[in-house]
Amino acid sequence: MLIAVVGDSDTALLLADSPGGHRWITVLNAPADSAGRAAVADTRAMTAIAEAAVTWAAEAGHTVATDAVLTALCEADRDNRAADQAFSDALDAGDFAATHEVVRNQISFIEVYVLRVLTALGVAVSVQDTGSWWAHLADQAHAPSPYPGDLPTG
Repeated sequence: MLIAVVGDSDTALLLADSPGGHRWITVLNAPADSAGRAAVADTRAMTAIAEAAVTWAAEAGHTVATDAVLTALCEADRDNRAADQAFSDALDAGDFAATHEVVRNQISFIEVYVLRVLTALGVAVSVQDTGSWWAHLADQAHAPSPYPGDLPTG
C-alpha cells in the first residue's frame, strides 16, 4: 500500500507499508524549516528512505534502482528551490523575460512529482483518458526536470 496525501498541490506526504513490514515515509517539497525539508538535505536520511522504498517495491515484484528512487524523492524539493532562486534572481536583475521563462517552465503541481516517484518504484499506471487533467500531469511526469542539478547519491 502507498498513500499520497497531497496538500493544495504544493506538498505530498507519502506513506508506504507492505505485508512483510517494509515501511517508509517522506514528504515531497516539504515546507521550509520542517523536519521533512531537513531530511531531504540529509543524504544519509534520504538514501535510507530510498533503500526502504526499493525493498518495499521488491516485495511487490518490482526491481528498481535506488538512485532512480532517490532522485525522484528529492526532485520536487530541489526543483522548487531552484525555481524560487531563478525567479528571485531574475526579479532582482529586472529581467522580466527571465521571470516569465521561470514561470512557464516550472512544474507547479506536486502530483507530477508523486507520479515520478510511482514511476521510479515501478508502480505507475497508465492514464486511459488522454484528454484528462491526469494525462496532462502524467506527460509532465515523463518530461525532464527543468532544473537538473545535484541530488544526493546513494
